[in-house]
Amino acid sequence: MKIKTKEILPYFLIWISFMYHGSILKSQYSTLMDVVAIVAIIYVLSFHRETREKGIVTFLGLLLVNIVFVRYINGGGLGITIWTRWMIQIMSIYSAYLLNKEDFFTRFIKFMAFYAGISLVCFTLQMIGIWIIIPPSITYGGMQFKGILPLHVAGLHGDKVGRNLGVFYEPGLYQIPLNTALYFILFFQDKMLMSIKKQNKYFILILLALITTKSTTGYIAFAAIYVCYMLTTTRSKKQKGFIILASLAVIILIDSLLNGENSILYNVVIGKLFDENGFNLAASGSGFYRVRTIEYVMEVIRKYPLGAGYDIYNAFILSQKQYLNELVGVECLKAFAYYGTPQMILTYVYLAKTAWKRKRNIIQWILVVFLYINTTMAQSEIFYPSLIILLLLNGDSEKSSTSK
Repeated sequence: MKIKTKEILPYFLIWISFMYHGSILKSQYSTLMDVVAIVAIIYVLSFHRETREKGIVTFLGLLLVNIVFVRYINGGGLGITIWTRWMIQIMSIYSAYLLNKEDFFTRFIKFMAFYAGISLVCFTLQMIGIWIIIPPSITYGGMQFKGILPLHVAGLHGDKVGRNLGVFYEPGLYQIPLNTALYFILFFQDKMLMSIKKQNKYFILILLALITTKSTTGYIAFAAIYVCYMLTTTRSKKQKGFIILASLAVIILIDSLLNGENSILYNVVIGKLFDENGFNLAASGSGFYRVRTIEYVMEVIRKYPLGAGYDIYNAFILSQKQYLNELVGVECLKAFAYYGTPQMILTYVYLAKTAWKRKRNIIQWILVVFLYINTTMAQSEIFYPSLIILLLLNGDSEKSSTSK
């Protein structure tokens, strides 16, 4: 049986977008991955006219113009490599959608279910000690990982231990495509070319993978997705939803009673939001450093409203010797400092407006905007592929007339 290129390409592009959420494979083979991704995108644009959408090409062109502008007025630090990364992140996932809009959601779910299954098996082996036979040959950011790069990695230091990282260096990155998959299953059931029974199986598999990441950002994102789903779905589906919600609550309660301060609830919620003095957003180390980062970023924005670029921003941070190595997250705010306030306002307005035009209802629009802010406040990129596809698609696409 002959396999058509158009059937393989979408999966390959989804795989590329998956790795560009911050995988260890991408960090270890960055140049090679960039070349492969660029060749794939050029091929798709050259031989598949349906992927040449004017709006997204114009958007990427304006991003490039802004990088050149900021570099011109404030010197180095921004260049073509930044734009190339953005282009790959956006076009890899969006081209996969444009190649075959009707099949995209089904393919994305199947892909994520495949990786969720692998990660759960490997995570189980990791937790019972079998993973120790793999040599710790991977080093990233001063930390060591064990793993088979295209499939799964396990952290050996700090808060990475005992958490499902998938193929990433941080569980907060793995939760992004996992939550996007859960969003698609809940909100786009009419577009899935698979039975409801199979959708439910994939939902449980992907949800288990999300739970094992122990990512606070991921849990908040899923909670928001589920609440919005319950607000917009039918009565019969709400009843099933309450059963799932109650089951999760019972599991969390039992885990808290048995494990106390080692429970998921304590580690990912209570320990990060409360200290001995009560509620405190800076109660955890990352929370404290994120607050400090926001203070520094706002100072740079005030001094350089049209964009400081990386060099000036980094020079300012170097002058703030205290907490230097612990400035984390808030990338959606850092973007104003790097690339300019008016420019980023236009960028965010474009994304929000696109999501608004394609919304099914206002709750869904608020949800995708929240998911973007929730993640980019915690992480270090502004164009994670799985977040961008939520904003670019939201509720858009022809309804599927077939169910397999």
